[in-house]
Amino acid sequence: MPNGQVVPDHLSDLRIRPAANTGDDTAALQQRTMQQAKAAFPQPTATPPWEEEPELPSSSPLARAYRHAKSIFDEHEQDFSEKVLAPFRQGLDNMAADLQQAAESGHTQTGGQLTQPTRALAEGVGGLLKQVPVGRDVKSTALAIAVPIPDFSGLRIRKPTTVYHSTPQPIKNIAELDAAKSKELDVAGPAVYLSRDRAVSERYAQQTPQAKVLEGRLHPDTKLLDAQGPLPAGVQEQLKKAGIQATTYNEAMIGARRAAGAADPTSKIKAVQKAVAREGFHGVDNVFHDRDVVAVFGDDVLEGKRFADLVKKPSAQKPSVVH
Repeated sequence: MPNGQVVPDHLSDLRIRPAANTGDDTAALQQRTMQQAKAAFPQPTATPPWEEEPELPSSSPLARAYRHAKSIFDEHEQDFSEKVLAPFRQGLDNMAADLQQAAESGHTQTGGQLTQPTRALAEGVGGLLKQVPVGRDVKSTALAIAVPIPDFSGLRIRKPTTVYHSTPQPIKNIAELDAAKSKELDVAGPAVYLSRDRAVSERYAQQTPQAKVLEGRLHPDTKLLDAQGPLPAGVQEQLKKAGIQATTYNEAMIGARRAAGAADPTSKIKAVQKAVAREGFHGVDNVFHDRDVVAVFGDDVLEGKRFADLVKKPSAQKPSVVH
């Protein structure tokens, strides 16, 4: 190599020599570039149109074009606001109010009934109409457009779940059921047993003469604990104090029956249910591993809710009798 320099065997042996300081830096270069750009092409002061006007060199072609456009705008602004924007905004507000009123009342102005999903949809669309960036005049419209529109991409309309229940009792709709009146101690204890699978309820109905299958709507706010999943820590602590060792709801039901011995286990079973209800649950899901069954607690167990608040009858329901 010239001058006796040795070529390194590996990149790690390279040594990089810093460049000489030229007395200039990036910030200074950027400042000079911006100054040259402004001198070559004068820029207006960008401010909202309702606060103050842009300032342009009076002799430039751009300034003359701006003054001409502004004169046309000033001449027709009021007319455009009164004849176009104001009526359009009023129409949007009226539609939003009608939709939200229908969502709250459950029926239209002409008396038509709305289903729960339709009510939720009407409420959501009414809210969206209020967000349309159109004001009653040009200035308010410009301001509305300048404000970012909320992102509704994650909006999810929650709707009730259709459920079924079979019973031979002389009742006409599912909301009349009340586990508090039941003395049946099934797997999950005294509860109203529902299924999201109509076939499951029909199989139960076939085992009882004159049983009928009732259809209902389970409220989307109904909170169900997985009967085969872990119990909340607070519930497990309460069960330990009562001498019941369990990690799942189904295990707790078995433990309550064992703890009762030969005595009636109802009080101990309901104590477990109340402990679960105090954690904010209204019942349990996944009662059986081989079929879809939900158990909703009775009014004597629920905290701040009633069964009729959680399970509603569908509109124009006709019970089906299974022979």
